[in-house]
Amino acid sequence: MRTGTTVRVANEGGRAHTFTPVAVFGGGRVPPLNVGLIMACECAPSAVDPWLVLPGDASTFPTWLLATTPSTAASIPGRVP
Repeated sequence: MRTGTTVRVANEGGRAHTFTPVAVFGGGRVPPLNVGLIMACECAPSAVDPWLVLPGDASTFPTWLLATTPSTAASIPGRVP
């Protein structure tokens, strides 16, 4: 990925996914996957998430989001490589 470009993400699965930039990596929006993690504030159920990709949808994200910030994914909490 080159800085200043974008990457297109398509959600072909059956669950919503999000690539939420967070200050500190932590638990995401799927409680059973958060065992032993403290929920990231940005992933609180009341938080609005502009990085949400619903099943069957696609979105374009800036590469800085995926390459330089800790992120959590809705179904797979973890760092986006």
